[in-house]
Amino acid sequence: MKYNSRPDASERIHLHTGDGSETPSQEDEVRAYQRQERKHDKGVSILVILAVVLFFLLLASLLLVVPYQEFRFSPAWVFEHIQQRFRQLYLLLFGSGSAFAVTVYQYLAVIVVGAALAACGAIFQGAFKNVLAGPSTMGVMSGGSLGCLIYMLLFVPAEAEVIYTTFDYSAYLENQATASLWSTYQQQICTLIGCFAGVGLVLLVATIAGRGRLSASAMILSGTVFSSITSQCSMMIQYYMIIKNPNDQRIELIQELMMGTFDNVTSLQYLLMMAVPILICLAVLLALSGRLNLFSLDEDEAMTMGVNLRPLRYVIIAIGTILTAVVVSFCGRIGFLGFMIPLVGRKLVGPDMRRLLPASLMLGSILLILVFDAAYITGLTGYLSLFTSSIGSIVMLATLFIRKGGVSYGAAQKPTAPGMGLR
Repeated sequence: MKYNSRPDASERIHLHTGDGSETPSQEDEVRAYQRQERKHDKGVSILVILAVVLFFLLLASLLLVVPYQEFRFSPAWVFEHIQQRFRQLYLLLFGSGSAFAVTVYQYLAVIVVGAALAACGAIFQGAFKNVLAGPSTMGVMSGGSLGCLIYMLLFVPAEAEVIYTTFDYSAYLENQATASLWSTYQQQICTLIGCFAGVGLVLLVATIAGRGRLSASAMILSGTVFSSITSQCSMMIQYYMIIKNPNDQRIELIQELMMGTFDNVTSLQYLLMMAVPILICLAVLLALSGRLNLFSLDEDEAMTMGVNLRPLRYVIIAIGTILTAVVVSFCGRIGFLGFMIPLVGRKLVGPDMRRLLPASLMLGSILLILVFDAAYITGLTGYLSLFTSSIGSIVMLATLFIRKGGVSYGAAQKPTAPGMGLR
């Protein structure tokens, strides 16, 4: 498929000929091409800056962040603490192992989850050309929450231990050796089933409402209704538990899982079980990032050009569902990132998915690290959604004030440049 090799119409200056037609001069073509190159170089520079910020933020968090009750306002204490963290990190890297490994695993999980949620928001908003599209509007998070609630109600005893604030590394290793796959991941399995059931139900309702065609507005509306229904079911289940046993320990666990937590990331095996499918899905999305620009076209317009967007849209829905399902299964619901991060990314690098997608991945990881740092310092690591909504709102407002302009899914993203949408 070949697209017009000339620059966008908004970037061309036309010269009128005698018969009233418009012909771009060679000099105008060169200037337009130079503007495109400057935009590309600027986007690449922003991606490099985000990568550097992410690396140093991760290093600073590992070395400096401690709970507020342990911090001492003394240069000597800070220096000694950094030395100790460096020693622990060295022992971990060279296979000695330590309790500090749990902190490292949690921060790595934070990076992976932040990238996954941001990627879901970027691809859903691009695929349906709607800023309201995101992980929470597809029924994935709601279905996973409902599956987790059913698991808590049927499989978890009322006296279950739910507090992760104190962790015994040696005891964990002893228990892990005797744990079976089902006993270790039964909560995640039930949550995964709920995620896929939720998105399947939303897609079915949206397809029926669209009379055989997948309507974006119908899907967002059905996802919102489904989310409201699952919220009411959650309240009813918790109320039932309180009526049956006011001291039921499962209530606290349900609240933590509904608010998002990384306290259960306590081993390399757990981290890999979560990170491997996420990284595979992200690699596929990055490989398809050029073709995702085709969603800027209307479906009928794309059909006239010989492009069928439906299979690609279903692939994007499947990948986004897997990403969100894995996050909800292992870390609970962490809201707002999937909605907010792509909006900030468009302000920084524009709507081209070849730059927007990697920028969203790094922005999501950076913001979630800041959120986890704030939660770790205050001892509220089981309530991450409280911080994502507040910190995320501040970041979004600051971005809107710094750079004015609206969110566009239109001509700026249309594949009119050479090869755009195909590479």
